[in-house]
Amino acid sequence: MGRGMTLSNLIILVTCMTLLMKVALHFVAYSSSSSCAGWGLIIDAGSSGSRVHIFTWNENKFIETLKEVSTLKISPGISSYETGKEAGESLETLLSHARDIVPARCWSHTRLHLKATAGMRLVGEKRSNEIFEEIRSSLAGSSFKFLPTDAGVVLGADEAEFDYLSVNFALGKLVARTKQTSTEFVGVTDLGGASTQISFEVEPEQKNNPGVRTIALPGSSSAAQRSIYAVSRLHMGLYEAFKNTRGDDVSFPCALPGDYDKCARSIRQFIHKHAMEDMSNLGTTAVAPPRVKSVTTFYGLDNYAKLASVVFIMTRESQSKELPPQEFLQPDMKKWSKVARTLCALDWRELREIVPLKSAKDRLLRTSCFGIIYVTMLVEDVYNLRGGGAEEERTKLIFAHSIGDVDGSWATGAAVKIFSQNGDV
Repeated sequence: MGRGMTLSNLIILVTCMTLLMKVALHFVAYSSSSSCAGWGLIIDAGSSGSRVHIFTWNENKFIETLKEVSTLKISPGISSYETGKEAGESLETLLSHARDIVPARCWSHTRLHLKATAGMRLVGEKRSNEIFEEIRSSLAGSSFKFLPTDAGVVLGADEAEFDYLSVNFALGKLVARTKQTSTEFVGVTDLGGASTQISFEVEPEQKNNPGVRTIALPGSSSAAQRSIYAVSRLHMGLYEAFKNTRGDDVSFPCALPGDYDKCARSIRQFIHKHAMEDMSNLGTTAVAPPRVKSVTTFYGLDNYAKLASVVFIMTRESQSKELPPQEFLQPDMKKWSKVARTLCALDWRELREIVPLKSAKDRLLRTSCFGIIYVTMLVEDVYNLRGGGAEEERTKLIFAHSIGDVDGSWATGAAVKIFSQNGDV
């Protein structure tokens, strides 16, 4: 009699193979989900447009490996649409781009957050609710890991904190801080379209002062906590300030061609009226506490850098084709005022011929007479970031489009805060 396989042996073999296959499939599924843990999306829904930031990282070394791998911006911002449905549908271009970048097997593990800034803070509650209802519906069907609470308006103070984390992350301060306690962090100011932010470190004993919050650096011990002043001023972003300063003035001196002296007076009146009022939800206590002595460098983001590019073009040699750099170290505010006098006297066509579109889009350039003067007053009168005084006492000021390979925005700071923990901001 042959020694063929009996029925009972066959059943045992099939059972074992089935078990082995289940174990293998479980291992493959576990491996796939584990390798997908390091993907995340932040959609910055700003006043002028929405931008998706795509991040990846190694979970075991989050801060050391976090990087932005792609970004895409669309215009206009979600607050500009007539209906919430249109606002929600507008994001499909960003979601499609994200699906092109993130591996398909990782979509369901990729966390998606949308943070709207000052543009949506200016929208009424009823319209805001309608817009977000449609946006949450769109994002829920995106294939990515999304919860309704992952989309909303970010508080101005949180935006200021994100700025702080973003720039200090880009400079390697967060990694260094976990290894040595003497790392000097930099301060940050951000000039958006509808609001402006400032954030910098203050002494720990000021932690209960208005506008001050204590933050724990991701991946660090409690010894790495920082007390920072993080404040946003609504209505004082570039385009909101332009609109509010102009009002109903049909002969607005800051429009092109304009009048430098009259424009400067109008801006000074606007700042005097609004900067010290309750533009930061702090009322009469909005005056910032003194920063720690080690904060000797400030970075200016967004429209600071964009307007610096205009100043650069206006002051380069006439035959030069050199493009603006990514960073502008110690911008000379006296030079800015001189440029503003020349620029404000030009009409739109003359200015557009001088400044190429790749260096300044139409909307920015049309407000540049106002903007260049406005920045000089923000730096000197509102934020007191003057370059004067003894050499060792001067604030080092840098206007930056990007810091190294990190985009000069709050999005990376939001990724640092959100993706380094299980909870949400």
